[in-house]
Amino acid sequence: MKRNLRASLKYSISFLLTLFFLYLAFRGTDWEQLGVALRDAKYVWILLMVPCILISHGFRALRWRILLHPIKSEISLHNLFSAVMVGYMVNNLIPRAGELARPYMLGRRENISKTAAFGTVVVERILDVWTFLFLLVLFLVFYRGPLFESFPWLTEVGLVSAVLTVGLLVVFLLFMIRRERGLKLLRLAIRPLPPDFATRLEKMFMSFLDGFLFVKDPRRYFAIAMLSLVIWAWYILMLYLPFFGFGLVELYSLDLYSAAILVVVTSVGVMVPTPGATGTYHSFATETLVRLYDVDRTLALGYATATHAVGYLAITIVGLLYFIREHASIKEAMRAEVPPEGTRLSEDPSRGGT
Repeated sequence: MKRNLRASLKYSISFLLTLFFLYLAFRGTDWEQLGVALRDAKYVWILLMVPCILISHGFRALRWRILLHPIKSEISLHNLFSAVMVGYMVNNLIPRAGELARPYMLGRRENISKTAAFGTVVVERILDVWTFLFLLVLFLVFYRGPLFESFPWLTEVGLVSAVLTVGLLVVFLLFMIRRERGLKLLRLAIRPLPPDFATRLEKMFMSFLDGFLFVKDPRRYFAIAMLSLVIWAWYILMLYLPFFGFGLVELYSLDLYSAAILVVVTSVGVMVPTPGATGTYHSFATETLVRLYDVDRTLALGYATATHAVGYLAITIVGLLYFIREHASIKEAMRAEVPPEGTRLSEDPSRGGT
């Protein structure tokens, strides 16, 4: 009952946030003019987003394989890509649920611990935040436009994101490096819980830590960093090409740099738990184009509406095709894996087992 109540509350909040940001984006809209902007757009340019999305997620799958290497050295890139697409498809329907669906899908195909795979998904999110922070610092140093005057909260978001992600990574790394000590602390914290549940929780947590084992191989750091930048470079190209579809290059001289700024600002909106960034992307993208580049609001909203629709549909369709092929269940995907009773943790305090 409590779980159902929490789920209902979470989905209700997500639904209300979606409505709120859609209202912010579309309030006062001249619907006739918006229809004209959408009708006159050159959709060949907008549809070029689709290969950009697929290629960027292909590189994301490749980076994920590197993170998973200490858990399983040979993992099919196709299976990784399939899991990535299913995860993003689920996020389009249920905010943040895709982070559970991804390791579930990969675990089914590759016979690895879903909990450990989930640990690597957490690492991925930390890497994405750090790439966002890297771009934000570059803009702080080199950008001379009114970015931080128009969006003063960007600095605060950057600082909070840095503190949270660094703190989270440090905690998990300390637990992983000093595994026996961490295990003692964990057991002390969960002692009041029922014994069976505490045992299952302990095994899940120790398996989860395996997702951070990549830090023991510094040789892979450079590849991980470069792939993180490549992923975001494709995101930038993905939002740049539709500029031509709405005449924003000719009319307002928008360029790749403008697209990079748009990616950074809208990334903050993606952090808000709405299905597929619906509402948040519309609002943040429109405000960025209007405030920084004086783009006509209706034209900016048309750009936001079209690019969100194409991206949303592309990810949902491709992810759904993979999901159907796997005969998967969303309900099952929401359940975290627990190692079977009797599974012995590794005696190596720095490694552990699943």
